Amino acid sequence: GVGSKTWYWPGDGVVVPGTGDGSVRLVLFLHQMGSTPSQQGVWSFKAIGGAVAVVDNYRDDPDRWRVVQFRNPHAVGKDAAEKAPGRFEVSWGVAVYLDPDYGSASDRFLYIYGVQETSKWNKQLMLARVAPRAVCRFDTWRFYAGSGQWVTDPSKTVPVAEHVVNELSVERIVVGGKPRLVMVHSEPVFGTRIMIRLANRPEGPWSKPQYVYDVPGVKKNKAYFTYAAKGHAHLSRSGELLVSYVINSNDFRAMVSDADIYRPRFIRAGLDGLTDNVAPE
Repeated sequence: GVGSKTWYWPGDGVVVPGTGDGSVRLVLFLHQMGSTPSQQGVWSFKAIGGAVAVVDNYRDDPDRWRVVQFRNPHAVGKDAAEKAPGRFEVSWGVAVYLDPDYGSASDRFLYIYGVQETSKWNKQLMLARVAPRAVCRFDTWRFYAGSGQWVTDPSKTVPVAEHVVNELSVERIVVGGKPRLVMVHSEPVFGTRIMIRLANRPEGPWSKPQYVYDVPGVKKNKAYFTYAAKGHAHLSRSGELLVSYVINSNDFRAMVSDADIYRPRFIRAGLDGLTDNVAPE
């Protein structure tokens, strides 16, 4: 369970069919974090594991939500990764995508993106899929192993994109007159830019990153950085994508003394010029 020294960070969420009676439920992906007492400052935490929370009455006030929580056995924390040579941290549910067009409604898949901490210089994007009704039956998850193959063994998963970050979004939106999948994330290793990638299928091939915005204000303080860029297709106007991002600080004192940071910021990113750069990495 989660105690005083552990907590959850929310990942993505999705509304999926319920138990077959016409109901629907909210599924939230959670990343379990823990403190690292030997470290100081704003980075004194580590990944421990993950969970999936299900809310059947999500239309009610959140104070009245009835939440059922399931531990995600496919999430790999820092300590577990360090104990097994060749194993890496993996956080599942950084983004999810419910395919609206695959076969009949009963054949649709929920695609679940995970980030594998291969190194601090290259975090890889992994992909699993599951029937939407069965998202908490973790033995039914299938993992993308390349060449159109989906397998039961998560260790066989291959990356669908390189050089990503721990927070991103994957959504379907019209680009250049046709539906495309659009991935949004901040530049890796705390760069200052926001990037967009395109694909026709959840597994890709994904385009190379295309930079759409250079975040101003980061150079105001040498401790500042930007992160957490995500798209919001349901709030966007035709031909563009509403994107949010955050500026934060390595210095806790600066974070609490400057009210201009550590809050959501928004831009409208134009999409028309993104249709040409679709070559895989």
